[in-house]
Amino acid sequence: MGPGVRAAGFNSSALVRLLAALAAPELAGEAKGEPSLAESLGRWLDWTGAISLSAALSVGAVAEAPGATAAAKAAAAECLRARAQLAKAIAAEPVFASEPVAGAADFLPYRHAVMAQQRAMETRIAALRSQVRRALAGRGGALAQLAALDGAMDEALAARERALLAGVPALLEKRFARLQRETDDPAGTAWRAAIGQELKSVLLAELELRLQPVLGLLEALEQEDMKQPARA
Repeated sequence: MGPGVRAAGFNSSALVRLLAALAAPELAGEAKGEPSLAESLGRWLDWTGAISLSAALSVGAVAEAPGATAAAKAAAAECLRARAQLAKAIAAEPVFASEPVAGAADFLPYRHAVMAQQRAMETRIAALRSQVRRALAGRGGALAQLAALDGAMDEALAARERALLAGVPALLEKRFARLQRETDDPAGTAWRAAIGQELKSVLLAELELRLQPVLGLLEALEQEDMKQPARA
């Protein structure tokens, strides 16, 4: 999906759907108790989505808008660059390859790889979000107020979101263990290729989820710039 395609809203998050599908076999054999990670994350996103700045929209439109300010264009371009580089790092992660990983009788190497990718996303996107907030603050008025609101929301809600996303490796470990139990060739490559692709899909969905607040801020810049005459 290209950058010009509008993303889905929070309550239809691809990450929530993927986690629910991967957890379904385990949950089917368990008594209903505490909500699953997918359920908890879905409820959280429904709630935060209700107070979010907006649904995630196309960042490509901002980068190409003729009336966009230099700050808006720079922020949009950096968002595109960050998304591409983070996605490329996930796709190229060697631990997710089909070849058996040395010493990978358990999930530990995969857990380390997933957590490393999560840390990279968190660090890069936090810096990107700050850059976009500065672009909004520099415009003054309602956009500056929006930047301040986003900063306050980020500070207040980040810990809970981080805690929920930290549960992703544990869910993936259960999936890994089930595939390992079911295979006739625990040292083989077929089931490892399957789990590697699933890990990549989950992390790419998480990347899009983490980018949504940034894209919402960029949408606000785009809408404001569309009201203004073209600028140098």
